[in-house]
Amino acid sequence: MSGQESMFRKGWTRGSVLAAGDVPQDPLLPQLGMLLDGQAMTEVMRGAGLARHAARHCEIMQCRVVNVRYRPGRQCIVSYALDLGEAGNGRPATGFATARIESEASSARRLEKRHNAARIAGVPFVHLPEHRMTLTAFPHDLRVHGIHLAVDPVRLEMVVRRVLAAPEATLVATDKRTPPITVVSYRPERFCLVRSTIRRTPNARQEVIYARVYRDGKGAHVHETMAALWNSEARRSGLLSVAEPLGYDSDAQTLFQSAADGEPLGELERNESTLDHIAAVARSLAAIHGSSFLVSQVRSVEKELAWVESMAEGLLRFLPDAGERLNEVVGRLKDAHAATRGNDRCLVHGDFSVNQFLAEPGRVTMLDFDDAGMGDPYTDLGTFLARLDGRLQIQDGTLRQQANDLFRSEYAKTRQTVLDENRVLWSQAVAFVRMALSGLGQLKPGWPDRMSEYLDRADALLDSIRPWSRSAATCRRPEPVGATDQ
Repeated sequence: MSGQESMFRKGWTRGSVLAAGDVPQDPLLPQLGMLLDGQAMTEVMRGAGLARHAARHCEIMQCRVVNVRYRPGRQCIVSYALDLGEAGNGRPATGFATARIESEASSARRLEKRHNAARIAGVPFVHLPEHRMTLTAFPHDLRVHGIHLAVDPVRLEMVVRRVLAAPEATLVATDKRTPPITVVSYRPERFCLVRSTIRRTPNARQEVIYARVYRDGKGAHVHETMAALWNSEARRSGLLSVAEPLGYDSDAQTLFQSAADGEPLGELERNESTLDHIAAVARSLAAIHGSSFLVSQVRSVEKELAWVESMAEGLLRFLPDAGERLNEVVGRLKDAHAATRGNDRCLVHGDFSVNQFLAEPGRVTMLDFDDAGMGDPYTDLGTFLARLDGRLQIQDGTLRQQANDLFRSEYAKTRQTVLDENRVLWSQAVAFVRMALSGLGQLKPGWPDRMSEYLDRADALLDSIRPWSRSAATCRRPEPVGATDQ
């Protein structure tokens, strides 16, 4: 598996099973425990006859949870990997399925909308009213409508020829037992990523490309960002390296991009090149923030805070102590926002961390721009710094501080700016709250302890903002600190 594919798969497959204490006792979603139990859901899917939608003449042998999206008190969407036994010859096969449950208050209205969407899109799905649950089998998806094109070699080949303006392009199987298309990652109702090998002409070399199928035309916005960065002076000068966008097909709602070299930066062992890679990451971010072009998507801090508040409201129903703790930190974030708000807006990545990079000697390459838009540049700074310790797994305190300081100074030097320390601290605090809620939203093993830890980290950062504190009634804008050599 290539480094690029390893990155794309990260977060899609789960390596651990939830302990009993990690399954929320959500009174509005009492069926949640069953939804997260692979053995129980295997029986549910068999009883519902889902196999006839997943594959012809197959039996579901077992299913495994691979991805979770949970909104306390509202809904939960779980995707499963299916082990299928083909009737008659016993040959193994694989598939994917998705289950969604909703609270009683919202299920009737949402179910009606899904029925209408399914009818329009021709997507079969199973409704289990006794569980307030709907089931769909891959490649059927209520919102990502281009998956059928992406997983059908004949139809995908036609799209590739159109996008690449290569009428002789063909998909190539590396051997007789390997299909020309591999599903790398699938997030129900969000996107699907497939890998294929092609030849543009009969005598051309083989090349690996990735097709990302999006919903609601989102791929057009992602392609807009990637194409602008690919054509930028920063990339041509070597300051920024990104995977090449090959084109976007609006009919298939699919973005095509080239394969890139390197290994996932977040998984590399720490060695003498660590700081060189961190410096290159900082320069890459500075190049993105310093770009002059505009994109149509917008990243709003206020909208994110509103989302955090809604998560806290749901959390209060089954974990009142954690919900109150989250509400307290969110209240502090909102109070401190007046002291840290800036008016500068630029292109931001939106999910910036070492896990977005492939590393090779002398270079790091960015792959994913799904969350990019116009926003506050400190959002990216705070997100990266908050994730730096855990993602890099730096145990040496000295090296950890060196990496932190180097990232700040290299970014400031490249952008020829002076960092506002209060804005850095506030954005880091927001990132830690987001990380706390990410564990809950994905129901990661051990999420309650991580939530407590991350909220404590956010609290400590808010305590460091000057002159704001728990007892401060007013705030003033601080003077910029942390100047570096220009």
